[in-house]
Amino acid sequence: YVARAFEYTRQFNFVWTVNWRFIGDRVFASHEWALILAAAHIALLVALAVVVWPRLSHSTLPTIVRQGFTRRAHSDVSATEVAVVVFSANFVGIVCARSLHYQFYAWYAHMLPLLLVHARLPLVAVPVVWLVIECAWNVFPSTHTSSLALLAAHIVILVGIFRAPTHAKLS
Repeated sequence: YVARAFEYTRQFNFVWTVNWRFIGDRVFASHEWALILAAAHIALLVALAVVVWPRLSHSTLPTIVRQGFTRRAHSDVSATEVAVVVFSANFVGIVCARSLHYQFYAWYAHMLPLLLVHARLPLVAVPVVWLVIECAWNVFPSTHTSSLALLAAHIVILVGIFRAPTHAKLS
């Protein structure tokens, strides 16, 4: 799965990238860059699993794993908590993707409202971050500025997800 998901031998077309335009074609196409992104992806998923997701259920990772293998008629996990786990994992994949093309926005735009709320950003920041993402995706072809703006907005959401208070309940 990992070999096919990251396809280290595949050369992505720099002309279509939206997320990494500012790094230049040489770095974009390098094997080292692919490895850095894969390592960041794995590290962020582990960090979510250890730091963020246990907070949602006010539990620890070993307890969550153990409960996941137990048959119970009732679960204390809400649909919103499940969505936050799935959406945040998917969002890390977006942030660490080797290349996002224009059709990818449709793949994760529906997740942004929940992630923005879960990130507990200041109220005024929520529409600003969303607008920056929307504007970045509507620049064709992408530019250094639009690419950096997209990355900055993604980082704001990601940091917000990690900093969300333990008592945050969305449902």
